[in-house]
Amino acid sequence: MVRPAHAHFLGGGLALVLAVLSHGCRSTEELGSFHQPAFGVESAYGWVRAESLDRAEEYARLWEAVVPFVQGMVPGTRAAPSELWVIEDPSPANRPVAWHRGRTERRGEGNRITVFLDSFRGVESVLVHEAVHHLLDSGWDGVPQAVEEGMASWVAGCWDEATAIRCRAEVAEIVGAHLGGLTVRFRMGASSAVAIEQVRGSVAGPIGLDLPLERILLLDNVAFRQSSSSSDGMVGHVLGYLVFSRLANRVGMDAVRQASLAACQSNGLISVEWLLAHSDLDETAASWNAVLGEFLGLPEVDYFAQSIAPVQAESLARIALAWDQSLGHMTAGDVLDKHTFEMEISPCGERVRLNDEAPFKEAFERAWTAATGSSSLAGSR
Repeated sequence: MVRPAHAHFLGGGLALVLAVLSHGCRSTEELGSFHQPAFGVESAYGWVRAESLDRAEEYARLWEAVVPFVQGMVPGTRAAPSELWVIEDPSPANRPVAWHRGRTERRGEGNRITVFLDSFRGVESVLVHEAVHHLLDSGWDGVPQAVEEGMASWVAGCWDEATAIRCRAEVAEIVGAHLGGLTVRFRMGASSAVAIEQVRGSVAGPIGLDLPLERILLLDNVAFRQSSSSSDGMVGHVLGYLVFSRLANRVGMDAVRQASLAACQSNGLISVEWLLAHSDLDETAASWNAVLGEFLGLPEVDYFAQSIAPVQAESLARIALAWDQSLGHMTAGDVLDKHTFEMEISPCGERVRLNDEAPFKEAFERAWTAATGSSSLAGSR
Protein backbone atom coordinates (compact mmCIF):
# COMPACT_ATOMS: atom_id res chain seq x y z
CA MET A 1 0.00 0.00 0.00
CA VAL A 2 1.21 3.53 -0.75
CA ARG A 3 1.84 5.28 2.53
CA PRO A 4 -0.07 8.58 2.93
CA ALA A 5 1.82 11.67 1.94
CA HIS A 6 1.47 13.44 5.27
CA ALA A 7 3.10 10.66 7.33
CA HIS A 8 6.74 10.64 8.39
CA PHE A 9 8.51 7.35 8.89
CA LEU A 10 11.64 7.77 10.96
CA GLY A 11 14.20 5.30 12.19
CA GLY A 12 13.87 2.94 9.24
CA GLY A 13 16.54 4.49 7.07
CA LEU A 14 14.53 6.09 4.28
CA ALA A 15 11.88 8.63 5.17
CA LEU A 16 8.93 9.90 3.17
CA VAL A 17 8.30 13.22 1.49
CA LEU A 18 11.23 15.05 0.09
CA ALA A 19 9.31 17.99 -1.31
CA VAL A 20 9.84 20.50 1.39
CA LEU A 21 11.36 24.03 1.09
CA SER A 22 8.88 26.69 2.07
CA HIS A 23 8.82 28.41 -1.32
CA GLY A 24 7.66 25.26 -3.10
CA CYS A 25 11.03 24.84 -4.78
CA ARG A 26 12.11 21.31 -5.46
CA SER A 27 15.37 20.23 -3.87
CA THR A 28 17.35 17.88 -6.09
CA GLU A 29 20.32 15.70 -5.38
CA GLU A 30 22.52 14.72 -8.27
CA LEU A 31 23.42 11.05 -8.33
CA GLY A 32 25.71 10.19 -11.22
CA SER A 33 24.44 12.11 -14.24
CA PHE A 34 20.82 12.23 -13.06
CA HIS A 35 18.94 14.42 -10.60
CA GLN A 36 16.91 12.60 -7.99
CA PRO A 37 13.23 13.59 -8.35
CA ALA A 38 12.25 15.74 -5.42
CA PHE A 39 9.07 13.99 -4.28
CA GLY A 40 8.89 10.47 -2.91
CA VAL A 41 6.47 7.98 -1.39
CA GLU A 42 7.06 4.51 -0.04
CA SER A 43 5.23 1.71 -1.84
CA ALA A 44 4.93 -1.93 -0.88
CA TYR A 45 7.96 -2.63 -3.08
CA GLY A 46 10.19 0.29 -2.25
CA TRP A 47 10.43 4.01 -2.83
CA VAL A 48 8.92 5.77 -5.81
CA ARG A 49 10.13 9.26 -6.69
CA ALA A 50 8.67 11.70 -9.20
CA GLU A 51 8.49 15.40 -9.90
CA SER A 52 5.30 16.02 -7.91
CA LEU A 53 3.74 14.31 -4.92
CA ASP A 54 0.59 13.43 -6.86
CA ARG A 55 2.69 11.84 -9.59
CA ALA A 56 4.78 9.90 -7.09
CA GLU A 57 1.62 8.51 -5.49
CA GLU A 58 0.16 7.66 -8.89
CA TYR A 59 3.31 5.84 -10.02
CA ALA A 60 3.57 4.06 -6.66
CA ARG A 61 0.05 2.66 -7.05
CA LEU A 62 0.91 1.55 -10.56
CA TRP A 63 4.18 -0.01 -9.37
CA GLU A 64 2.20 -1.99 -6.80
CA ALA A 65 0.15 -3.46 -9.64
CA VAL A 66 3.06 -4.02 -12.03
CA VAL A 67 5.38 -5.92 -9.66
CA PRO A 68 2.94 -8.76 -8.79
CA PHE A 69 1.90 -8.97 -12.44
CA VAL A 70 5.49 -9.65 -13.48
CA GLN A 71 6.07 -12.02 -10.57
CA GLY A 72 3.01 -13.98 -11.64
CA MET A 73 4.15 -14.29 -15.24
CA VAL A 74 7.88 -14.88 -14.92
CA PRO A 75 9.32 -17.92 -13.11
CA GLY A 76 12.36 -17.23 -10.97
CA THR A 77 11.90 -13.70 -9.65
CA ARG A 78 13.45 -12.14 -6.57
CA ALA A 79 11.83 -10.15 -3.79
CA ALA A 80 14.25 -7.24 -3.92
CA PRO A 81 13.15 -3.75 -2.89
CA SER A 82 13.47 -1.06 -5.50
CA GLU A 83 13.88 2.67 -5.76
CA LEU A 84 11.93 3.85 -8.78
CA TRP A 85 12.64 7.27 -10.27
CA VAL A 86 10.24 8.66 -12.89
CA ILE A 87 11.62 11.63 -14.81
CA GLU A 88 9.10 13.31 -17.11
CA ASP A 89 9.97 15.03 -20.37
CA PRO A 90 13.75 14.84 -19.85
CA SER A 91 16.13 16.84 -21.96
CA PRO A 92 18.45 14.83 -24.23
CA ALA A 93 21.31 15.71 -21.92
CA ASN A 94 19.56 13.94 -19.06
CA ARG A 95 18.49 10.86 -21.01
CA PRO A 96 21.37 8.99 -22.60
CA VAL A 97 20.37 7.48 -25.93
CA ALA A 98 21.87 4.15 -24.94
CA TRP A 99 19.25 3.65 -22.23
CA HIS A 100 16.26 4.76 -24.25
CA ARG A 101 13.31 5.17 -21.83
CA GLY A 102 14.39 3.08 -18.90
CA ARG A 103 17.44 2.01 -16.98
CA THR A 104 17.54 -0.73 -14.36
CA GLU A 105 20.51 -1.24 -12.09
CA ARG A 106 20.73 -4.67 -10.51
CA ARG A 107 22.91 -7.72 -9.99
CA GLY A 108 25.46 -6.03 -7.82
CA GLU A 109 24.91 -2.53 -9.22
CA GLY A 110 22.04 -1.54 -6.93
CA ASN A 111 18.26 -1.53 -7.12
CA ARG A 112 17.46 1.80 -8.70
CA ILE A 113 15.18 1.96 -11.73
CA THR A 114 15.14 5.18 -13.73
CA VAL A 115 12.28 5.70 -16.19
CA PHE A 116 12.21 8.58 -18.68
CA LEU A 117 8.80 9.55 -20.01
CA ASP A 118 7.90 11.42 -23.16
CA SER A 119 4.96 11.37 -25.53
CA PHE A 120 6.15 8.33 -27.48
CA ARG A 121 5.35 5.59 -25.04
CA GLY A 122 3.14 5.38 -21.96
CA VAL A 123 4.42 4.79 -18.48
CA GLU A 124 2.77 1.42 -17.84
CA SER A 125 4.59 -0.55 -20.52
CA VAL A 126 7.90 1.05 -19.52
CA LEU A 127 7.37 0.09 -15.89
CA VAL A 128 6.51 -3.51 -16.79
CA HIS A 129 9.58 -3.75 -19.03
CA GLU A 130 11.89 -2.39 -16.33
CA ALA A 131 10.23 -4.50 -13.62
CA VAL A 132 11.19 -7.63 -15.54
CA HIS A 133 14.84 -6.56 -15.53
CA HIS A 134 14.67 -5.68 -11.85
CA LEU A 135 12.93 -8.83 -10.65
CA LEU A 136 14.84 -11.55 -12.53
CA ASP A 137 16.92 -13.64 -10.14
CA SER A 138 20.43 -14.93 -10.79
CA GLY A 139 19.04 -18.02 -12.48
CA TRP A 140 18.38 -15.85 -15.52
CA ASP A 141 22.00 -14.75 -15.84
CA GLY A 142 22.51 -17.24 -18.64
CA VAL A 143 20.06 -15.43 -20.93
CA PRO A 144 21.84 -13.18 -23.44
CA GLN A 145 21.04 -9.52 -22.87
CA ALA A 146 19.31 -9.12 -26.23
CA VAL A 147 16.96 -11.98 -25.40
CA GLU A 148 16.33 -10.54 -21.93
CA GLU A 149 15.34 -7.26 -23.60
CA GLY A 150 13.00 -9.20 -25.85
CA MET A 151 11.58 -11.02 -22.86
CA ALA A 152 10.93 -7.75 -21.01
CA SER A 153 9.14 -6.30 -24.05
CA TRP A 154 7.14 -9.50 -24.53
CA VAL A 155 5.92 -9.42 -20.93
CA ALA A 156 5.09 -5.71 -21.32
CA GLY A 157 3.03 -6.64 -24.36
CA CYS A 158 1.06 -9.10 -22.21
CA TRP A 159 0.13 -6.18 -19.95
CA ASP A 160 -0.72 -3.79 -22.77
CA GLU A 161 -1.82 -4.78 -26.25
CA ALA A 162 -0.65 -1.45 -27.70
CA THR A 163 2.89 -2.33 -26.63
CA ALA A 164 2.59 -5.74 -28.25
CA ILE A 165 1.45 -4.12 -31.51
CA ARG A 166 4.37 -1.70 -31.44
CA CYS A 167 6.87 -4.49 -30.77
CA ARG A 168 5.50 -6.67 -33.54
CA ALA A 169 5.57 -3.76 -35.97
CA GLU A 170 9.18 -3.00 -35.05
CA VAL A 171 10.12 -6.63 -35.72
CA ALA A 172 8.63 -6.34 -39.18
CA GLU A 173 10.20 -2.92 -39.79
CA ILE A 174 13.74 -3.76 -38.69
CA VAL A 175 14.05 -7.41 -39.65
CA GLY A 176 11.78 -7.39 -42.70
CA ALA A 177 12.89 -4.15 -44.27
CA HIS A 178 16.58 -4.86 -43.91
CA LEU A 179 16.48 -8.50 -44.91
CA GLY A 180 14.19 -7.92 -47.86
CA GLY A 181 11.12 -9.62 -46.44
CA LEU A 182 9.02 -6.49 -46.02
CA THR A 183 7.61 -4.35 -48.79
CA VAL A 184 5.60 -1.19 -48.22
CA ARG A 185 3.55 0.04 -51.16
CA PHE A 186 1.64 3.30 -51.48
CA ARG A 187 -1.09 3.52 -54.08
CA MET A 188 -3.09 6.43 -55.42
CA GLY A 189 -6.02 6.27 -57.77
CA ALA A 190 -9.37 7.87 -58.63
CA SER A 191 -12.23 6.24 -56.77
CA SER A 192 -13.60 4.90 -60.04
CA ALA A 193 -10.28 3.57 -61.30
CA VAL A 194 -7.96 0.74 -60.42
CA ALA A 195 -5.44 1.98 -57.89
CA ILE A 196 -2.05 2.62 -59.44
CA GLU A 197 1.04 1.66 -57.52
CA GLN A 198 3.11 4.82 -57.27
CA VAL A 199 5.68 4.31 -54.55
CA ARG A 200 7.45 1.13 -53.64
CA GLY A 201 10.25 0.62 -51.18
CA SER A 202 11.38 -0.48 -47.78
CA VAL A 203 10.60 1.41 -44.63
CA ALA A 204 14.08 2.72 -43.95
CA GLY A 205 17.61 2.68 -45.27
CA PRO A 206 19.75 -0.37 -44.58
CA ILE A 207 21.62 -0.55 -41.32
CA GLY A 208 24.01 -3.28 -42.33
CA LEU A 209 22.08 -6.17 -40.80
CA ASP A 210 23.38 -9.43 -42.20
CA LEU A 211 22.35 -11.58 -39.23
CA PRO A 212 25.58 -11.38 -37.20
CA LEU A 213 23.87 -13.50 -34.57
CA GLU A 214 26.92 -14.44 -32.54
CA ARG A 215 27.84 -10.77 -32.19
CA ILE A 216 24.38 -9.42 -31.44
CA LEU A 217 22.69 -12.16 -29.44
CA LEU A 218 25.67 -13.02 -27.24
CA LEU A 219 26.75 -9.54 -26.15
CA ASP A 220 27.09 -9.39 -22.40
CA ASN A 221 25.23 -6.79 -20.33
CA VAL A 222 27.93 -4.11 -20.44
CA ALA A 223 28.71 -4.55 -24.14
CA PHE A 224 25.01 -4.54 -25.01
CA ARG A 225 24.45 -1.27 -23.18
CA GLN A 226 27.44 0.26 -24.92
CA SER A 227 26.04 -0.81 -28.29
CA SER A 228 22.43 0.17 -27.63
CA SER A 229 22.63 3.42 -29.58
CA SER A 230 24.30 1.65 -32.53
CA SER A 231 22.74 -0.53 -35.19
CA ASP A 232 23.77 -3.67 -33.32
CA GLY A 233 21.98 -2.52 -30.17
CA MET A 234 18.82 -1.53 -32.04
CA VAL A 235 18.77 -4.78 -33.97
CA GLY A 236 19.56 -6.70 -30.79
CA HIS A 237 16.37 -5.48 -29.10
CA VAL A 238 14.29 -6.51 -32.10
CA LEU A 239 15.97 -9.87 -32.69
CA GLY A 240 15.66 -10.59 -28.99
CA TYR A 241 11.94 -9.90 -29.08
CA LEU A 242 11.43 -12.09 -32.14
CA VAL A 243 13.43 -14.96 -30.63
CA PHE A 244 11.86 -14.78 -27.18
CA SER A 245 8.29 -14.48 -28.43
CA ARG A 246 8.77 -17.66 -30.45
CA LEU A 247 10.43 -19.43 -27.52
CA ALA A 248 7.59 -18.45 -25.20
CA ASN A 249 5.02 -19.78 -27.65
CA ARG A 250 6.92 -23.00 -28.44
CA VAL A 251 8.71 -24.20 -25.33
CA GLY A 252 7.54 -21.80 -22.63
CA MET A 253 9.34 -19.60 -20.14
CA ASP A 254 10.18 -22.48 -17.80
CA ALA A 255 12.22 -24.19 -20.53
CA VAL A 256 14.11 -20.95 -21.24
CA ARG A 257 14.87 -20.61 -17.54
CA GLN A 258 16.16 -24.19 -17.36
CA ALA A 259 18.45 -23.50 -20.32
CA SER A 260 19.66 -20.37 -18.53
CA LEU A 261 20.37 -22.32 -15.33
CA ALA A 262 22.36 -24.88 -17.31
CA ALA A 263 24.38 -22.11 -18.97
CA CYS A 264 25.02 -20.50 -15.57
CA GLN A 265 26.67 -23.69 -14.32
CA SER A 266 29.46 -23.13 -16.82
CA ASN A 267 29.43 -19.34 -16.34
CA GLY A 268 28.22 -18.92 -19.91
CA LEU A 269 25.18 -17.89 -21.93
CA ILE A 270 22.54 -19.90 -23.73
CA SER A 271 24.02 -20.72 -27.12
CA VAL A 272 22.76 -19.28 -30.37
CA GLU A 273 22.27 -22.87 -31.56
CA TRP A 274 19.84 -23.58 -28.70
CA LEU A 275 17.99 -20.31 -29.22
CA LEU A 276 17.53 -20.91 -32.93
CA ALA A 277 16.66 -24.59 -32.65
CA HIS A 278 13.94 -23.98 -30.08
CA SER A 279 12.49 -20.99 -31.90
CA ASP A 280 12.43 -22.80 -35.27
CA LEU A 281 14.88 -20.42 -36.93
CA ASP A 282 18.26 -20.74 -38.57
CA GLU A 283 20.99 -18.31 -39.61
CA THR A 284 19.61 -17.54 -43.07
CA ALA A 285 17.71 -14.40 -43.95
CA ALA A 286 15.01 -16.52 -45.56
CA SER A 287 14.31 -18.20 -42.22
CA TRP A 288 13.70 -14.90 -40.45
CA ASN A 289 11.71 -13.40 -43.32
CA ALA A 290 9.46 -16.45 -43.39
CA VAL A 291 8.11 -15.77 -39.91
CA LEU A 292 7.23 -12.10 -40.45
CA GLY A 293 3.63 -12.99 -41.18
CA GLU A 294 3.27 -13.93 -37.50
CA PHE A 295 4.04 -10.35 -36.52
CA LEU A 296 1.90 -8.51 -39.05
CA GLY A 297 -1.82 -7.96 -39.08
CA LEU A 298 -4.20 -5.05 -39.47
CA PRO A 299 -3.29 -3.51 -36.07
CA GLU A 300 0.40 -3.46 -37.02
CA VAL A 301 -0.40 -1.99 -40.44
CA ASP A 302 -2.45 0.70 -38.69
CA TYR A 303 0.61 1.41 -36.55
CA PHE A 304 2.66 1.87 -39.71
CA ALA A 305 -0.03 4.14 -41.13
CA GLN A 306 0.38 6.39 -38.09
CA SER A 307 4.18 6.44 -38.13
CA ILE A 308 5.38 5.81 -41.68
CA ALA A 309 2.74 7.10 -44.07
CA PRO A 310 3.08 10.77 -43.03
CA VAL A 311 6.74 10.62 -44.01
CA GLN A 312 5.67 9.64 -47.53
CA ALA A 313 3.08 12.43 -47.88
CA GLU A 314 5.47 14.78 -49.71
CA SER A 315 6.34 12.12 -52.28
CA LEU A 316 2.70 11.25 -52.78
CA ALA A 317 1.77 14.90 -53.24
CA ARG A 318 4.41 15.27 -55.97
CA ILE A 319 3.26 12.05 -57.63
CA ALA A 320 -0.36 13.19 -57.57
CA LEU A 321 0.54 16.46 -59.33
CA ALA A 322 2.66 14.67 -61.91
CA TRP A 323 -0.12 12.16 -62.56
CA ASP A 324 -2.91 14.72 -62.89
CA GLN A 325 -1.80 18.34 -63.22
CA SER A 326 -5.39 19.58 -62.97
CA LEU A 327 -5.22 18.76 -59.27
CA GLY A 328 -3.03 21.83 -58.81
CA HIS A 329 -6.16 23.99 -58.65
CA MET A 330 -7.70 21.93 -55.86
CA THR A 331 -7.31 22.10 -52.11
CA ALA A 332 -5.71 19.24 -50.24
CA GLY A 333 -9.15 18.28 -48.94
CA ASP A 334 -10.60 18.12 -52.46
CA VAL A 335 -7.73 15.90 -53.60
CA LEU A 336 -8.31 13.53 -50.69
CA ASP A 337 -12.02 13.45 -51.55
CA LYS A 338 -11.35 12.67 -55.19
CA HIS A 339 -8.53 10.16 -54.86
CA THR A 340 -7.89 7.24 -52.59
CA PHE A 341 -4.47 6.90 -51.03
CA GLU A 342 -3.64 3.48 -49.65
CA MET A 343 -0.75 1.73 -47.95
CA GLU A 344 -0.22 -2.00 -48.26
CA ILE A 345 2.36 -4.09 -46.43
CA SER A 346 3.59 -7.47 -47.59
CA PRO A 347 3.83 -10.30 -46.67
CA CYS A 348 0.53 -9.92 -44.77
CA GLY A 349 -1.26 -8.13 -47.63
CA GLU A 350 -3.25 -5.87 -45.29
CA ARG A 351 -4.23 -2.50 -46.75
CA VAL A 352 -5.10 0.77 -45.01
CA ARG A 353 -6.92 3.75 -46.51
CA LEU A 354 -4.71 6.69 -45.61
CA ASN A 355 -7.39 9.31 -46.31
CA ASP A 356 -8.90 8.38 -42.95
CA GLU A 357 -5.67 8.70 -40.96
CA ALA A 358 -5.24 12.09 -39.27
CA PRO A 359 -1.39 12.07 -39.24
CA PHE A 360 -1.33 11.41 -42.98
CA LYS A 361 -3.99 14.04 -43.74
CA GLU A 362 -2.08 16.68 -41.78
CA ALA A 363 1.22 15.80 -43.45
CA PHE A 364 -0.42 15.75 -46.88
CA GLU A 365 -1.92 19.20 -46.33
CA ARG A 366 1.53 20.58 -45.44
CA ALA A 367 3.06 18.94 -48.50
CA TRP A 368 0.23 20.14 -50.75
CA THR A 369 0.59 23.69 -49.47
CA ALA A 370 4.32 23.63 -50.23
CA ALA A 371 3.69 22.29 -53.73
CA THR A 372 0.69 24.37 -54.79
CA GLY A 373 0.01 27.09 -52.24
CA SER A 374 -3.49 25.69 -51.70
CA SER A 375 -3.84 24.42 -48.17
CA SER A 376 -7.44 23.99 -47.09
CA LEU A 377 -8.57 20.58 -45.91
CA ALA A 378 -12.15 21.82 -45.67
CA GLY A 379 -13.34 19.62 -48.48
CA SER A 380 -12.11 16.44 -46.83
CA ARG A 381 -14.57 14.35 -44.89
